[in-house]
Amino acid sequence: MKVKNKVQVLLLAMTVLATIFLIWAGLSGNNDIFPLLLTLVVTLSMGNLMLQHRNNRGFHLYRIAFGFGLFSLLLSVTL
Repeated sequence: MKVKNKVQVLLLAMTVLATIFLIWAGLSGNNDIFPLLLTLVVTLSMGNLMLQHRNNRGFHLYRIAFGFGLFSLLLSVTL
């Protein structure tokens, strides 16, 4: 198994786990961590899409979206 495939599987597993925690936070009323989890899910999803479309024209768009997601995640953790 290639390293790229391992990273994609890891990103997918982390996205699914973060989505489960996001649903749990929404249903249990934990509004404090909801924005952080939502940002984490979006960032991981953009990272996975970026790796899947590495050789397509839209790669730069996914790269920019992933960068914004990382920046947003950094802001939500520090603030």
